[in-house]
Amino acid sequence: MAEISKKGMPIGISDYKDLIDENAYFVDKTLFIKDIIDDTTKVSVFTRPRRFGKTLNLSMLYYYFNKTDDDNSYLFIDKKVFQQGEKYISEQGKYPVIYITFKDVKENNYEKTFEQIKYLFMFLFDKYSFILKSDKASDIEKLQFNYILYGKGSETDYKNSLKLLSSMLENHYQEKVMIFIDEYDTPLNAAHINNYQKEAIDFMRGLLSGAYKDNNSLKKGVITGINRIAKENIFSGLNNVKVYTVFDDLHAEYFGITENEMEEMLNYNDMELIDEVKKWYDGYNIGGYDIYNPWSAINYVKDKKLQPYWVNTASNDLIVECIRKSDNKFKEKFNKLLNNETIKVKIEKEMTYEMLNIEDNIWGLFMNAGYITLSGKNTGFIDYNIKIPNYEIQTEFEKIVTISANMSSSYLYDMFQALIENDIELFVYRYKLLLIQVMSFHDNRENAYHMFMLGLCATLRNIYTVKSNLEMGLGRSDITLIPKDKKYHPIIMEFKATGKDDKDETEVSEEKLENLADEAIKQIKDRKYYKIFEGEGFKDTLLMGISHHKKQCVVKVEYVSSKNM
Repeated sequence: MAEISKKGMPIGISDYKDLIDENAYFVDKTLFIKDIIDDTTKVSVFTRPRRFGKTLNLSMLYYYFNKTDDDNSYLFIDKKVFQQGEKYISEQGKYPVIYITFKDVKENNYEKTFEQIKYLFMFLFDKYSFILKSDKASDIEKLQFNYILYGKGSETDYKNSLKLLSSMLENHYQEKVMIFIDEYDTPLNAAHINNYQKEAIDFMRGLLSGAYKDNNSLKKGVITGINRIAKENIFSGLNNVKVYTVFDDLHAEYFGITENEMEEMLNYNDMELIDEVKKWYDGYNIGGYDIYNPWSAINYVKDKKLQPYWVNTASNDLIVECIRKSDNKFKEKFNKLLNNETIKVKIEKEMTYEMLNIEDNIWGLFMNAGYITLSGKNTGFIDYNIKIPNYEIQTEFEKIVTISANMSSSYLYDMFQALIENDIELFVYRYKLLLIQVMSFHDNRENAYHMFMLGLCATLRNIYTVKSNLEMGLGRSDITLIPKDKKYHPIIMEFKATGKDDKDETEVSEEKLENLADEAIKQIKDRKYYKIFEGEGFKDTLLMGISHHKKQCVVKVEYVSSKNM
């Protein structure tokens, strides 16, 4: 008997019809269609991280509901939704559907953005150009249609374009229209990065309002994106909208791959669900479901290699910007996350671009973007327990910390390699260069240098467990590096900065900085921080006193025995 070939993994296929026609492996999420039919909400917004199945699900809805001359029922005949009875089968192919995606609108100014949007709508309207022959379309509607079709419309014309098209389609088919918009926030994110958010928000607000507010031709709307943009920014006046985010239970199982689905996919491909797979790609807690990153999971099954997949698929400019501009309070919590700790924070679920410097908003952005996840049980009222979901995100954050410091990863690697190999002179030389290139001349607070070094130490996380303000001996050390392998030295860093008397001085004497560095070493010894390593089988402990004045620095070191004294 000939061997039956297995279905291939659908890498990069986000069109539902293409996926089925190519006989690719499909995690059956068609009960999402049933949920949409049953949900009485007029307009539903689904926010999930990129590559979590938003586009594929929206495409699936399009092929299910769209009224067309082609019979698309074969795409669903063996799927779960067709097993739910006539009520749901009868909805297949019943409504005219408008489907548009903004996923590629990522321009660096508004003029280019508007040109890209005009281009999208030209092709969208060309798809429905048959409607110009309809005797149910008025001359005014046809004129407005042609303005859009040939790229001649004003900005107001494009804001009202979806309302116009839905009205013409309803008149033609004598059925209400569904309007699906994919990645609605992509132009807004680009606008924020490139400082033209006012124009972009104004356009998208007008477009969504025309499509969904008081549109008598609307049957149902579905919108997808990454972030839940605050109502006053984008959904102003839309009272018929329900937003489903990573905080919500409803519909949670339809985005990402659940534990059972992951096991089924691995079994189908004669693979096992090993702990390392869970470590790399699992860890998202959404709606009570244990969710795997679908893009990474599918790529792993295809390549059979444990490596980053999802983190390399798009720009993380917004994440980098937030970390770079965040205050020390945020950075301290962030570094606890990097140490695989669960922390409790306040999260603002609705993102406001103007307030992304506020800690609650940054955590909300990170949550929606898939860089953190809920941990354990949460009340959902004020505070949330969060963690980094998996090793893939951990490695990405470590890269981002490097980027945020405006360094190449090789530079930091060489700097810390020198430290590990006891080449203190090279380490200090490279660290001083960093201070000159990165630190503000006006910042002379001890905690600022502490947090700066803590971020840089992310480079060492494969070798050391990095702890900040760890209780040890008779106090708390600034930074403690605990080796994961006994062949490395434990390292204790204590920071000092010159005081208020020197704040207006461009430079201070080398002697003053040396005295401060000596004080730092003395503090480590007097408070016996190093005692925690005695008798634990480590090499001698490296004590580092690091003093600063603006962009000046002195580092003193001393080794103490880690054997029982």
